[in-house]
Amino acid sequence: MRAGVVAAVLAMACAEGGDASIPLPAPSGIPEAAERRDRAAAGDARARFAYARWLHARDAYGAAATVYAAAQSELSDPVERAEAAWLRALALHQAGLDPDPALAIARVDAAALPQVWRLSAERALDAGHATEAFERAGRAESLDPEDPVPMILAARARLSEGRLDDAAAIAERALRKAPNDPAARHVAASMRVRRGDSSAAALLRGVPMRRADVVRDPVYRRVLLERDDARAARLRAESVAAAGDYRAARALLTPFEATTDDVEFLLLKADLDFRLGATAAADAVWEKVAARDDAPAVALERRATRMLDLGASTTDVAAVARRALLADPDAMGARLALGACALKDGRTEEALDHLNAVCAARPEWELARRLRADAERNMPPRRGAKP
Repeated sequence: MRAGVVAAVLAMACAEGGDASIPLPAPSGIPEAAERRDRAAAGDARARFAYARWLHARDAYGAAATVYAAAQSELSDPVERAEAAWLRALALHQAGLDPDPALAIARVDAAALPQVWRLSAERALDAGHATEAFERAGRAESLDPEDPVPMILAARARLSEGRLDDAAAIAERALRKAPNDPAARHVAASMRVRRGDSSAAALLRGVPMRRADVVRDPVYRRVLLERDDARAARLRAESVAAAGDYRAARALLTPFEATTDDVEFLLLKADLDFRLGATAAADAVWEKVAARDDAPAVALERRATRMLDLGASTTDVAAVARRALLADPDAMGARLALGACALKDGRTEEALDHLNAVCAARPEWELARRLRADAERNMPPRRGAKP
C-alpha cells in the first residue's frame, strides 16, 4: 500500500479515540518526515502533537490525523488537547474521511472552539439533520458572532425544513454581517428568488470566481505558520504589519515574491510598499493584478484611486472603477473614484449619486464628504428656485 493510503487507514482506525501505541506514519513523499517521525516517537505527547501539526502544514491530512489521535489522549494541557481534538477532526475532513467520531470527541474536549460547531453543523446538514444543524450553527455563532458562515448554515437548515421566512431573515442577517462574502450573497439571493424578489440578480452580479485565501481559524492558522512558503510568509507579514512594523513585515515577503503570483500575497506586498514610500513599486503591482481576469475588487479599487492621484484620464480611471463594481457592487472605493471622475468632468448630478452612496456607507471618509460638498456647490439651481 502507498504511504498515503496507509496513513488514511490508520487515521480511520484512530478516529474514535487516541492510541499512542499505533505506529506513527512518515509519508515517503515529504522530506525529513522519517527523521521527524522518529524524534516524535521517542519524545512525549507534545513532540507528537508538534509532528502532527508539521504533517498537517504539508497537507498530509491522513497522516496528521493519525498522529493527532496518538497525541491527544496524552496531552495534559487543556488548550493543546482541545486544539488536537479539533485539528484531528479537521484533518480527517480535509482527507475526505469521516470526521464525525472525531467531531463528537471535539464537541466535548474543544467545546469552546466555534469551528468545531461550524463543521458539526455542516455535517449534520449534509446528513439531512436540519434541526441538529440549526442548533449547532447557533452554538458556533454564539462563540464567534463575526463569522457569517454559521448564519448561512442556519439559513440552509431552516430552508430544508420548509421555513422560508425564517431562512430568509437569517440569510439577510448574514449578508449584513458580510456583504462582500460570496457565500452570504448566494444564500441571500437564493432566498430572494424563492420569495419572488427581483433584487436577487443584483446580489449575484459580479460575485468573484475565486475567494480570498483568508485563514480565519486561529488554530489552523498556527498550523499554516509552520510552513516555509509564500502563504506562511503572508500570514506572518499580516501579523507583523498589524503590530505596526511595516518594514519587518515587508522583509518577510522578500524571499517568495519572485516565485508566487498569489493575489493576496501581491496585494499585501503592494500595500506595504505604499506605506513605506515605495509608491512606484506598489503602483506596478496594482497595475499587474488589475490586468488579471480574476482581479478582485480591492485591487481594482486601489488601481483606480492611484490612477486618479497620478493624473490619468477620467475615462481610463472610470473603466477600472466600473470593473471593481462588477466584481463587488458594494465597492465604495470604486464609487468614490467614479464620483471624483464625474465631478471632474462636470457631471455633477452623477457625481452626487456616487458620493451620496459612499457617504452613507462610509461616513468616516473625509474625502468623500469633501467631494460631495464640492458637488453640491456646483449643482445648478433647480428651475423655479428663488435666487
